[in-house]
Amino acid sequence: MTPFFSPRPIATPKIPIYIAGVNRLMCGLAGEIGDGLHIHPLHTVRYLRDIVRPSLETGMQRGERSRGDVDVAASVFAAAGHSTEEIRHAKETYREQIAFYASTRTYQRLMDLHGWGDICEKLHDLSLRSEWRRMAAEVTDEMLNEFVVEGTWRELGAELNSRYAGLVDRVRLYRPYDKDRGWRELVKGFKA
Repeated sequence: MTPFFSPRPIATPKIPIYIAGVNRLMCGLAGEIGDGLHIHPLHTVRYLRDIVRPSLETGMQRGERSRGDVDVAASVFAAAGHSTEEIRHAKETYREQIAFYASTRTYQRLMDLHGWGDICEKLHDLSLRSEWRRMAAEVTDEMLNEFVVEGTWRELGAELNSRYAGLVDRVRLYRPYDKDRGWRELVKGFKA
C-alpha cells in the first residue's frame, strides 16, 4: 500500500469504541464488548432505568465484565437560558426534533413505556405523508417535560446531576445552533 493508506503507529493505540444503543440488543452488545454506550437524546430517565441499564447489565454478564469496563454517555436535550422566557423558547424548539425522532419505529418501546405508543404511530404516519409541520403539535407538554432538561445555565448543572447521577457517566448537551455564553455558569452549577 502507499504510505497514504498505511498509517504509522499512533501514540494511543487503544481507541475506545462506543456503541450507540436505543433498544435492548444494542445496549446489551455495548455491555458485552463495547468500551462505551452512547445514548441517543430521545430518552427518559425511566427508560434508562427500566430498559437501558438492565440490558447493559445483561450484556456485561455475558461478556464477564463489570460496570467499570463500560462508559455510559448520554446526549441530553437541554433547554437553558438566562430567563424564564429564554428557557421556554429553547424548550419549545425541541418539539419538532422530538416529533421527528419519535416518528421512527426504533423508539416504539420507549414511547410504549410511557403510554405514548399511539403517538409514535401517528407521527410515523405523518412522516410517511411528509406532513412535517403537523408533527410537532403531537408532542405533548408531558412528553416535552420527560425528554428535556431545563433551567437557567446555573440551575442546569444541578438538574443534570439530579436526573443522571448513577445512570450515566457523562452527558453531552444537545443544543444545536447554540451561541449562548452560559457554559461557565453551567459548570459552576454542576460542581455545586
